[in-house]
Amino acid sequence: MKRSVVLFGVLFSLCSLVLSSQDVLWSNPINGASPNSANPFFAESVKAANITVSGIGRGSGLTNRTLANAYSASSWTTSTTRNTSDYFYFTLSPSSCSSISFTSFQYNSTVSANGPRFFELRSSLDNYGSAIGTAVGTGTTISLTASNFQNVAQSITFRLYGWNSISSGSSGLFSISDFSFNGTVNATSPFNLLTETFNTTNPAWTATNTSSGGDAAAAAAWTYRATGYQNPGGTTYTPGTGFI
Repeated sequence: MKRSVVLFGVLFSLCSLVLSSQDVLWSNPINGASPNSANPFFAESVKAANITVSGIGRGSGLTNRTLANAYSASSWTTSTTRNTSDYFYFTLSPSSCSSISFTSFQYNSTVSANGPRFFELRSSLDNYGSAIGTAVGTGTTISLTASNFQNVAQSITFRLYGWNSISSGSSGLFSISDFSFNGTVNATSPFNLLTETFNTTNPAWTATNTSSGGDAAAAAAWTYRATGYQNPGGTTYTPGTGFI
């Protein structure tokens, strides 16, 4: 009995092959009488194809506050150090066979006279270990062009922290009026491992998923033919000399 192992770089039709032309990955103008009543607030979200988004939400340390046309919260810590429960959050998840390349995060916001004085944007990619750019209470644009924010093929959560509030009560407000994440959604190429086991009377093969983008079910659609392995589209791989 002779054996060989063959690696395929096959791009299956289950994956989207179209690059998104949208510069805006996700935006929300946050309109309504009391957007804060939802946690997270998803209504009016506009997003690119091949991603899902959470809506804007708040951490467990905050209290929702009613403010028209804004996502507002109080109970921001009065400490001079960041409280890890006091933040607004945003989660973006690429679909299978896709990844996200970010360019920027833009937001407009307001802070009451008794609200927090320091702000930071952080991400789940490093478990919120480091600040990204310079966040301010009145809104700004923060660059996300660093290499770690390119071709992100997993869910990513951004947290906008606030602290050093003048008051931890209802008068200490920080509110997001609107926001957008900008960039592109990219197609990724899955591949599968096709393992061939040959003998003269019973040629056989198995397919296993060997990448996050691969799909074993798609590989299983390949069938053994006298000329080799053929998928439903007609593409044929012929094993090396001596195996058939």
